Amino acid sequence: MVGIIAAMDVEIQALKKRMTCVDEKVIKNIEFTTGKLSGVDVVLCKSGIGKVYAAISTTILIDEFKPDYLINIGSAGSLKSNIRVGSVVIPRVIAHHDCDVPGWPKGFDQDKRAYKADESLLNVAYKLKDDNTYFDPMVSGDSFIYLKSQTTKILEDYNEAGCCEMEGASV
Repeated sequence: MVGIIAAMDVEIQALKKRMTCVDEKVIKNIEFTTGKLSGVDVVLCKSGIGKVYAAISTTILIDEFKPDYLINIGSAGSLKSNIRVGSVVIPRVIAHHDCDVPGWPKGFDQDKRAYKADESLLNVAYKLKDDNTYFDPMVSGDSFIYLKSQTTKILEDYNEAGCCEMEGASV
């Protein structure tokens, strides 16, 4: 089974419409939809916005459904000019940009607050990519990033980041 997590309805509706054998369940106020997607058993989870909701939802999804793989999907803000609306960004690594602990290193090449993607899933994604698919590092934080000063600060510490979003590092 594959677990797919998204924060908002709008991020999972297209997948729900393509599913067959659908069953919906609410556990601890979190929505889960099980069924088949292209013949594969999946469970979709609408986590809610932010790292806390993502962590809670991920824990419940793993405990209740025991997926073989877990995929986080959704919207993100671009930090690079070549990544535009409609681009697909698959992070090779994702880090908490808003975790500030004295003595912990910043950047993607460390293990205190950065998490690498599963190589087998990346290999599948590489085979399916097109000209609008990017494999860039990504950052995650609990703030909506919309000011130039915010992106400047993020890029000072995570200069390779392609996007910023709000749940992925917690998943």
